[in-house]
Amino acid sequence: MLIPEKALRLIDSVSENRTSFMVEAAVREAQRRRRELRDAEIRLICTETAERDRRLASEWEDTLADGLD
Repeated sequence: MLIPEKALRLIDSVSENRTSFMVEAAVREAQRRRRELRDAEIRLICTETAERDRRLASEWEDTLADGLD
């Protein structure tokens, strides 16, 4: 795949080294996507365990008023 001339001109306008710029951009994007995947996995786990957590909290709710500090 060839990089469009318009994209190269844009890169050249902000960087002296095309390759370095593109590698840095690719790494940042890969990190962003990895973070996005990890966050989605965490959301899924939290969603799956939320009902169980609410049930457990409800079961132990009365112990909060038993006079212990």
